[in-house]
Amino acid sequence: MDFYILNCSDLNESTLNSLSMELKKEMNVNFKIFNYKFDFSFAFNQIRMQYNADLLLKKLREIFDKRFICIFPHDIYVENMNFIFGLAELNGRGGIVSIFRLKDKNFHERLLKEMKHEIGHIFGLKHCENKCVMNFSNSLYDVDRKPDYFCSHCLNELRNRIGQISLIE
Repeated sequence: MDFYILNCSDLNESTLNSLSMELKKEMNVNFKIFNYKFDFSFAFNQIRMQYNADLLLKKLREIFDKRFICIFPHDIYVENMNFIFGLAELNGRGGIVSIFRLKDKNFHERLLKEMKHEIGHIFGLKHCENKCVMNFSNSLYDVDRKPDYFCSHCLNELRNRIGQISLIE
């Protein structure tokens, strides 16, 4: 099964390849990197000075017909939240992760956690209370505190769902 990393940011190939390999190792999915630039100004909210993640994800789904996780360079939000690190369709085919608030000394680890988290949602996983990358993150403290791996329950569920989809495709 192929899964695309849509790079809408300025991350370099080395970082993207590293992320791709780490994701593949845990999920046994072939991650392909696709540098993708599009005009996302339609989703910018002048009052909030942020991009509406729902609008971005909807547009990306219209443009791209494969499973994907988009790496987005700017701050994103959904209604009733000050900001979010990412958004994905539960049991869908697309997700988005913003690197805007993740940039720091732990950038690579933070991005990998949030990518795993949103990809987990794409494959049907919900938020988890165990020590798991599927823990909800409302702050950088939460991102740093949660592990970079799926708990045994979520990992089994993830692999079962990936296996079921692979049989269909």
